[in-house]
Amino acid sequence: MRAIKWELEAFQGREVPYEDLAAYAGQATSSVFDKLQRAQQPQIEALLRWIERLPETARNRLISLACRQYPTLEHPRLSHDLAQVSLLKTLLHQPNGFTVIQGGNPGMRTFLITALGHTCGMLEPERRRTCGIDAHESDWFVPVDDVIYLHNVLDPDRLRECVRLAWPQIAGLKSRLTVLNGVWAAAQEFGAEIAQLALRRHMVVADETRLKPERLVRRDLVPIHTLTVTADKEDLLRVLVLRI
Repeated sequence: MRAIKWELEAFQGREVPYEDLAAYAGQATSSVFDKLQRAQQPQIEALLRWIERLPETARNRLISLACRQYPTLEHPRLSHDLAQVSLLKTLLHQPNGFTVIQGGNPGMRTFLITALGHTCGMLEPERRRTCGIDAHESDWFVPVDDVIYLHNVLDPDRLRECVRLAWPQIAGLKSRLTVLNGVWAAAQEFGAEIAQLALRRHMVVADETRLKPERLVRRDLVPIHTLTVTADKEDLLRVLVLRI
């Protein structure tokens, strides 16, 4: 477990505090601290003794099945195209702006916006923070810290109420990147606030609705981009980046 902590810190480029480890595991900080300080872990050791008897391919397959996907720009679904990864990282370095993710299906847009959220924090771990609202349940992907997930709310009225409750918390955070995924219909009433936030942070909106961001924010004040996502036969994502 300590080795996993060290690898996480190397991957994220920062010291990962116990509070973050506890949040990842959905456990109390004291419980995680206790696990990391113990010399023996009978339950974990028993699990390892079972799976070490499996062929490596079966072992890796079972571990992969148990883990949710972790979308980042280094994930194979995106990293196959180094040019598009470079463009997306350049986009993330913007201090402000308004970006729309369109095309594809909800799963593809969710993968991309989640990858941007995770990667943003890795670029400058001490300075960059991602927050936002996502309509989905984070059951098949690793959630982004400080993003509020609405657990697949289907009723439009209920969705609007959830967004109204979440919005003050999101608007009040000091964030470099704010993501809104699948909630645009419910968030439009905050359009004026969103336009103001885009002056000092990067707003990224993903939705099936074809948005016209130039009607919300002024091009002479903030950079506006569209990311059109598609997938090939191997389910690799292609992202067309355009500045409006």
